[in-house]
Amino acid sequence: MERLLSVAAGTVGLAVLVWWLLRADGGEQEDGWDSRLAAGRGKPKASSSAETLDLDDLDEDERRALAEVSKKGYYHGRPKSQAAPPPQRLSGGAAPDEAPQRRADFDEFQKKWDRFGDDSFVGDAAK
Repeated sequence: MERLLSVAAGTVGLAVLVWWLLRADGGEQEDGWDSRLAAGRGKPKASSSAETLDLDDLDEDERRALAEVSKKGYYHGRPKSQAAPPPQRLSGGAAPDEAPQRRADFDEFQKKWDRFGDDSFVGDAAK
């Protein structure tokens, strides 16, 4: 009897979950729980108040910037870009007759750690 009751409860719960996920209104109610959950997601709700700026406190540069923003809708405040010279090509490199150097030849820290690749050193250090 308990097994039948648990199967029935699970079936009802699954049916309610499927119904809730596939509702025709998309799960959003006007003032219900769903709208509170989705408050930070989706389209922002239009605010009923607009903020005004006190222009008396602005200096001349700020007023010009504000006028540009009002006119264009944006303000970058950076100078016009100028053509830059092309990058210099690197020449030279290692001479072909030289053998490539190992890092341990000029890096003492690398030389220290390369010793651990030698089995005789590792055997001596383990004793």
